[in-house]
Amino acid sequence: MNRAAGRRLRETGVGMGLDEDITYDMEAAIARFGGDESLAAEVVEMYAADVPQLVRTVDEAIEAGDLPSAAAGCHKVRNNFLMFNVEPPATLSRRIELAAKAGEAETVGLLWPKAKAAFLESVVVLRDAAGVRVG
Repeated sequence: MNRAAGRRLRETGVGMGLDEDITYDMEAAIARFGGDESLAAEVVEMYAADVPQLVRTVDEAIEAGDLPSAAAGCHKVRNNFLMFNVEPPATLSRRIELAAKAGEAETVGLLWPKAKAAFLESVVVLRDAAGVRVG
């Protein structure tokens, strides 16, 4: 498990499409699980399995103009991100959730492509972090 707090991955131009790096705090996540690295790795795998389906659900909701469902999906995704302090995806998901609740379809439409890419990239980042064993 890579326990380096706040590890930063540079954007390569492929994948994220964000102006910011994805950061996380695996040390804090492990602490939330009582120091159990194996449990943290299991939760990463559950997260990794959930996020693509949640992204599809939000995608479908946005396409259908169902902003309440888009807001609910972003809320669920955000909870996953907060467990590992994943940024900027946690902030993006919150911004979309609030815009959707406010009925701001245009804002949701503008934010969603970047958020979707960041959500999916975060799965790769966290799986990589959980797969690296320290010393």
